[in-house]
Amino acid sequence: MTNEQLTTFWGETISTFNHEDLCELYLYIFLELRDDYSNDLPQEMLHILREQQFLREQQSQREENIPIDYNKYKCRANYICGLASRLEAVVERGIVTDLKIIKKIDEFRNHSFDYYINGKDNSRTTQEEIDMINDILNDVIDYLQSMVDQKKEEEC
Repeated sequence: MTNEQLTTFWGETISTFNHEDLCELYLYIFLELRDDYSNDLPQEMLHILREQQFLREQQSQREENIPIDYNKYKCRANYICGLASRLEAVVERGIVTDLKIIKKIDEFRNHSFDYYINGKDNSRTTQEEIDMINDILNDVIDYLQSMVDQKKEEEC
């Protein structure tokens, strides 16, 4: 897949991708979601760390224990919602057709990730939920990798 194709993925031209290219594209996306995001569960809520970091930068003070890229954590609600949307997309587009994986995707999407308790954003992602994220990512990646490999074998 070319950089131009990756760039147009987010635009209107996704409908022009064939099934094999979509498998490769989603493989790339899920690999990034698995490998480029941290499994760590910081003691502080990440939105609090972001605010603290911003204030320190304003005062030109920085502490070593503040994560530089607070967006790159699997425990963030935005990450989990984005992952759920992408998992839904691979099922709806017919990219993932294995019933066992579809069942796991449904279980993941129906899991109760409690981001708000009594109107306050103070709940925490658990290690078990991080493990569930990694398990579903590994299953989907293995499936997509096998589809991409099968395509390459057929071309030879």
